[in-house]
Amino acid sequence: MYSYSYGYGDLGEHMLKSFVMIYLVCLMGVLIVAVGAYVLKSYGLYKIAEKKGMENAWAAWIPFVRTYYQGELAGEIEIGRKKLKRPGIWMLLLPIAGNLLVAALVLFVIVAVVFAMLENFVAGSFILSAILPVFVIVFGIAGTAVSLGIMVAQHALKVFVNRRIYQGATEDSMALFHAVAGLFVPGYEAVCIFYYSRKYE
Repeated sequence: MYSYSYGYGDLGEHMLKSFVMIYLVCLMGVLIVAVGAYVLKSYGLYKIAEKKGMENAWAAWIPFVRTYYQGELAGEIEIGRKKLKRPGIWMLLLPIAGNLLVAALVLFVIVAVVFAMLENFVAGSFILSAILPVFVIVFGIAGTAVSLGIMVAQHALKVFVNRRIYQGATEDSMALFHAVAGLFVPGYEAVCIFYYSRKYE
């Protein structure tokens, strides 16, 4: 008698297309900002290296090498009573070491869980069933603590390096402020390095 056609399928399809379009526009915006930040930071590091008379200033444009070069631009860094002579090496090694250590812990836990499950299945051991959750929790906490510790060390080193770089163009308190702000505000570090590269002495 009566036929009602609401067309919910068309509405859902239209909403999905709109969502995908918004997502792609946002993704494109993030990509543009990331490329812009990369160019600003690389150019700034390049100019600072030129003004300091360092060799291989072009290294500021190459990924990963740029991280090392940024540390080397800072030169020797005093941390308490100790001096860090090659901060560029540490800026490269800390993330690698952290990731390898966490991966090793995760792999160890996975192997232990698989072994315990096989042992439990074959032998019917209830002791392993009781110990396994404690084991996984302890290693999970240890892995998280190690990961956080390395992340804190990595960010602290970045602050020390950037502060040292900024000190060539501004007073110490502003250098520290900008170095810390660069950790929390996306693109801030790139803008600061670019800006201070023009004022660098």
